[in-house]
Amino acid sequence: MTKKISIIVPVYNVEKYLDKCLNSLANQTIDNYEVIVVNDGTKDNSQAIIDEYVKNYPQIFRSLIKENGGLSDARNYGVHYANGQFLTFLDSDDYVDANYYESMVSKALAEDLDLVVSDIEYVWEKNEREPFVKEGLNPLVVNKEKALFLSPLSVCNKIFRRDLFNDLGLRFYKGLWYEDIPVALMYSANCQKVGRITDACYHYLQRSSSILGSGYSPKMYDIFTIFEKVTANFKEKDLFEKYRDELEYLYIEHFLLYGAFRFLRTDHYPELMEKAFSFVKAEFPDYLSNRYIKTLGYKNIFFLHTIKPYTMSFWHWYLTRNHRKGDVYDSMAFNSNLVEAIEYQKSYAKNLSIIVPVYNVEKYLDKCLNSLANQTIDNYEVIVVNDGTKDNSQAIIDEYVKNYPQIFRSLIKENGGLSDARNYGLKYAEGKYVSFLDSDDYAEINYYRGMFELAEKHQLDLVVADLEYTWEHGLKPDLFKEGLNVVDEEINRMLFLSPLFAWNKMYRHELFEILDLKYPLGLWYEDIPVTLKVFSNVKRVGYYHHLGVHYLQRDSSILGSGYSPKMYDIFTIFEGVMAQFKENGKYELYHDELEYLYIEHFLLYGAFRFLRTDHYKELMNRAFAFVKAEFPNYRKNKYIRSFGLKNHIFLLSNNRLTLPFWHWYLTK
Repeated sequence: MTKKISIIVPVYNVEKYLDKCLNSLANQTIDNYEVIVVNDGTKDNSQAIIDEYVKNYPQIFRSLIKENGGLSDARNYGVHYANGQFLTFLDSDDYVDANYYESMVSKALAEDLDLVVSDIEYVWEKNEREPFVKEGLNPLVVNKEKALFLSPLSVCNKIFRRDLFNDLGLRFYKGLWYEDIPVALMYSANCQKVGRITDACYHYLQRSSSILGSGYSPKMYDIFTIFEKVTANFKEKDLFEKYRDELEYLYIEHFLLYGAFRFLRTDHYPELMEKAFSFVKAEFPDYLSNRYIKTLGYKNIFFLHTIKPYTMSFWHWYLTRNHRKGDVYDSMAFNSNLVEAIEYQKSYAKNLSIIVPVYNVEKYLDKCLNSLANQTIDNYEVIVVNDGTKDNSQAIIDEYVKNYPQIFRSLIKENGGLSDARNYGLKYAEGKYVSFLDSDDYAEINYYRGMFELAEKHQLDLVVADLEYTWEHGLKPDLFKEGLNVVDEEINRMLFLSPLFAWNKMYRHELFEILDLKYPLGLWYEDIPVTLKVFSNVKRVGYYHHLGVHYLQRDSSILGSGYSPKMYDIFTIFEGVMAQFKENGKYELYHDELEYLYIEHFLLYGAFRFLRTDHYKELMNRAFAFVKAEFPNYRKNKYIRSFGLKNHIFLLSNNRLTLPFWHWYLTK
């Protein structure tokens, strides 16, 4: 009969710790489970302890004996004999709470999860330090799948679906240290649903004689081999670009941060660190721009920015002078550097990063960049992303970089579209706040200073400004539009009824990491899902009630050039928005506002655009069906009155019978 879970315990010379480990497994509250204990050629009395547990708990414990092959080989051997629906591992010097596996398996079954993780408590063998708990999922990353990459990569605080584990062909690399990393990463990249328990814990013993706690060993170089294999595997399976930022973070963590702490405590630190620097830079030359660095805390950021080839001898002395040989956090003397660390960060960070994607806009670009060169805000940067432009735009960019080197940065990439260019620019942004500007628009001279001062004064997460529609050939008079539609008392609701553009706003930079914000690739209307996710999550919002951006209306812009099959992207965008709000439990909270947005984008302003094309019947018929399927009573929406009389008349009279009339009227 299939067991609920198979727990694999490799054993090698651990008689001192083994009884506590196996006792914690014998007393689990879960039923129908198995413990596979693999004697990896142990030379001490461990087998006698194993035999005692097999004798006393024959329905739970199984003993396997093999020649010594190392931890990976023992785990792989145990996997071969596993019978459970779920699979996990426990190191033989660690132990778990009594309800640990019941909690993990129950959650997996109840929520149909592929992977469940737990927190880890670090426990010191001689009580030389207080135990501390490390969270199983990084709380600073909203996307659970990506949070796994920034969390402990142990396989022991996780349970895996055995069929998926085997389908992926996962096995531990024999003879290498750091064997958990490739297995944990490849499984994480392929699982669909992830959960975390907090009511039980994995207890991870820190002992001086363990594999990773015993000073220098030539096996330290295995970490380079492990990551070469990880990177090759991710590239082979077309997962590298999807997880590029997360893999870059792991390179930083394992070679230049926590790995560096280990390297620098040995006499071999010059060779190890030299290889670490070259290894990271070869794959990720711009690693200091990684968006997750901010999650490391100021002490680690200070270390990361000061660890250089010429400072290695200092850090070696610093990390080895303590008798405890602890990490950076162990040293009380580090506190004397805190002021210096904070000042260093202040000098590194900008007040604001303004990201400007550029593609074939030479006619408009100079006016845009000139408006940014003369902003009155202090200590800001303009990141201009050349998205594979085919005209003379780069020459204009180069001129601004030359004349204003303290402000402008030029990035060049292959064409990927507006969303891709924005996402690319975000990777390099160093500002406390972030804003965007389209390259055919331009900003008022005090715009960013006003937004920044308001944000700093009230510690805001988001600031919204007014805007002005400006027609390229003076076809219409300029139209001022307020950035915030004030028809409701709650500011988060007002935001939904306001322009959803990305560029009349200033965001606290951390929002993009915390909410895992990325603009969707290859779609029009890309501002909408990101803006709405921000609106539904920010706590402190401000309104800069001044004109900020002049929004140029030109015939050749993305949304101003007649019919395109890309018009159908609006349906895809809102399908994603609905799924997001339902998944996050915020659909009912913002039901009326989402209904309003459906009316606005499909039956009002969106309809104006649809009706001006020869494809108006297909577009409008789909729009009617799309709105009614989600909001059948949309005509009762409480915000309809905010549209004004003319728009209200259009909304009431626009139906399948009147489509030909409105097409004629709007195109005549």
